[in-house]
Amino acid sequence: MRHQESDFLQTELSRVSDWIQFTDQKAGFIAVFYSAILGYLITKRDVILSNLFICNETCDIWPLLFIGLIILLAMGIYQLFFTVVPKLKNTNTKESLFYFEDFQIKFESMTDEEARKQLVEQIHTNSMIANTKMVSVKKSAVFLFCSGILVFLLFII
Repeated sequence: MRHQESDFLQTELSRVSDWIQFTDQKAGFIAVFYSAILGYLITKRDVILSNLFICNETCDIWPLLFIGLIILLAMGIYQLFFTVVPKLKNTNTKESLFYFEDFQIKFESMTDEEARKQLVEQIHTNSMIANTKMVSVKKSAVFLFCSGILVFLLFII
């Protein structure tokens, strides 16, 4: 493998790995807001319980909004959870050296062409992981936004 091509592939692998790290940081940032909403709901549990079980002028809408909020929070946290769960198995190929098995033995006997193929495969695999994580973060952010609207509506009604 040419030195210039090797440098390019290494740089590309590093860039894609940075995408994964950036996505994980976004997930952590969003998790703070989910924690804040859950903490707020816990502090307001007396109001929530009284609005759920004591009928007043908002008797019909309040329980529906609250159930909607719980569903949105659960779906958002579910998406967030699958953003940060690591993928340790490369399902694209059985020959990836970057997944721990017999690494040293195979690495030392690898040709330049095999090394290039391994780098390209790892770039592709990391790109797929980054894409999956980013889609989950985006969905979680949408659920968070909708949850915030419902929390606002619940406590002004």
